Parts: sequence; C-alpha cells; structure tokens
Amino acid sequence: MPGGCPAPGDLCVSYAFEAKAPVTLDSLVTGTADVRALTMNESVDLRDRNGDGATNAPVVTLRSRVTGQGEPLGAPVGVTVPGGTASCGLTGTPEGRGVVRVSDPPFRFPAVALENNVMAFLESEGLQNACSENDDNDAADAILRVFKLGVGALTISPLPASPLVPLRSTRRSRSTTPRWRSPTGASSTAPPRPPWRAARPSA
Repeated sequence: MPGGCPAPGDLCVSYAFEAKAPVTLDSLVTGTADVRALTMNESVDLRDRNGDGATNAPVVTLRSRVTGQGEPLGAPVGVTVPGGTASCGLTGTPEGRGVVRVSDPPFRFPAVALENNVMAFLESEGLQNACSENDDNDAADAILRVFKLGVGALTISPLPASPLVPLRSTRRSRSTTPRWRSPTGASSTAPPRPPWRAARPSA
C-alpha cells in the first residue's frame, strides 16, 4: 500500500489468506515424508466428503506431502442395508471414507496408520451410507482398508473386519491401561495388532 510504510527501513509485505478444509488436530501429526492422512468432521463446514449425501461423518482423506494434492478414495463395493443399492448408494468419486474413531479416555482419535506412502484405516460401514461391504447383510462392521498413493486401494482377500473393539475405561487416571475385547467376549490389556498387519494386501 503506497505510504503504508513511511519510516526509513520499513519493509512492506502483502499477505493473502485462504481457508482450507478444517481438519482435526490429531490428524496433523498423522503423516510420513510421503503422505498425510487428514481427518475432517463434515459437520464443521457442512461439506459431504464421502458421497452419502449427509454431512455428519468423520472422514479420512489421503494427501501427497510432495505436491499437496489429495487423492480421492472413491466409493467402496457393497450394498445398502436395507435397500440393496449398489456401490453403497454413493455418488461420484468421493474424496474420503467414513473412519472409525477409537476411544482411549480422555481422548478419541481416528483408527488410521501410515507407513511410507501407504495408509491403512478402519472404515465404518455405518458411516458409508449404512453399507454392507463384507457380504454379511449388516452395516455394523469396521472394515480394514489399505490405500497406496498413486495406486489406490490395495486388494485384500478375504476382506477383514476389525476383530477387536476398545472398551471405555471408567478410571480417570492418566496412566489408565485400556482393555480390549474380542468378538468372543474375552478381554485383555494387550492392544490389538495394528490394522495394517491384520492381512497382507497384494500390490
């Protein structure tokens, strides 16, 4: 601005700011040298990012740290429950997928893990338009998904659902050890294996 820096030695600098997608703070540290996994709550900016026509889901997206560009995750294969609509009834090529959030009081965080240019996460059938993705005719499972930057979804067969869910601890100490329960009802203080080790995908 002319006359905006009148004193000798003053340096004038102009800035232009642009608001990007609102992401959760925990996802800011979920990255490698190659990629970053950003989790967004659709309810913040009322933008549908997983193609289900609603704006109420936590959604994970994949972004290159080299170019800064996002890579759409697309729609999963499955049918809505009830209704049986193919492609989960999702439209277009969604940029993200509904992600399971893990509870470890007092914190909650997305079930996402990264290694090099690969992202593994637990996808919520319920948040993907109530879609049955593993042919069991319900939308109550957490499905393991693995994506590789520049390649897309890696094939996992058979498609595994999450074998363990965390129990919410009633203790308030910061040193609380969370307990985990398997589908058979057995509980353990040992955490589950990371989701990307549950099955080996093919490239």
